[in-house]
Amino acid sequence: MLSGFFIGWRASHVPEKGEVMANHFTPEELAKELGMEERDVIRFCVDEGIPIYKGKIDRSLLAVVMKAKGLHVPDFAVASPSSLAHC
Repeated sequence: MLSGFFIGWRASHVPEKGEVMANHFTPEELAKELGMEERDVIRFCVDEGIPIYKGKIDRSLLAVVMKAKGLHVPDFAVASPSSLAHC
């Protein structure tokens, strides 16, 4: 038996201080945080190629794209593009 064979580094990875972990939220939750309509959050994600998987959006990826587009990003954690490279 190969104990732990199917467990990748993420399963045992403990985030270090300052490391941003992906947080996935519904468009409704993000719309409330951003002060937008839910349909506008969905439209933005579709237009910018941000995946919506099982009804959830990666908040860190959304923040990075918004920042790159010069849009206001709320005070939630913003990942840097280099921190998302290993995702």
